[in-house]
Amino acid sequence: MNTEKQYWLDDPGNVNKVIYAVYVLCALLIGLDLLRNEPLLFSISGHYSSKLDRGILPETLQQEFEDHEHSLSNHVVVSMQDENRIWLITDEAHQEKYKIQLDADHLDIYHQHNHFFFEEWFGIYGWFGFTACVGLVLAAKMMRKILQREEDYYDR
Repeated sequence: MNTEKQYWLDDPGNVNKVIYAVYVLCALLIGLDLLRNEPLLFSISGHYSSKLDRGILPETLQQEFEDHEHSLSNHVVVSMQDENRIWLITDEAHQEKYKIQLDADHLDIYHQHNHFFFEEWFGIYGWFGFTACVGLVLAAKMMRKILQREEDYYDR
């Protein structure tokens, strides 16, 4: 008869349950991220794509923005994210970004939102990753105190 105290994670079935729970959580987060879409502002004909590829914002397209109550300043930068398909318009004066996406024969215009003010900071994702790694190491050190077994635990 074994009189040792049995811990919940000593059972391999419970370890598998934890691993599967983490897989499900990751899949759920990825799914939620894919479902989150920016709202469509308006659609227009797709004949502007050649000028957008050259980094030019046509005056007629700028007028379309104004017609849909989204005025652009004269300090606009057009950058290509995917050739002949996706462009990013950055209005530096108004601190606004718009994504233009070619869909069949028309262009869909979306307002590109930053969710937090610090997303514009240079290198924020690198610093966030570094901080998260340090946090994981510190959390693992604390978990070691909780989960650590006696030195001869597996010899018994």
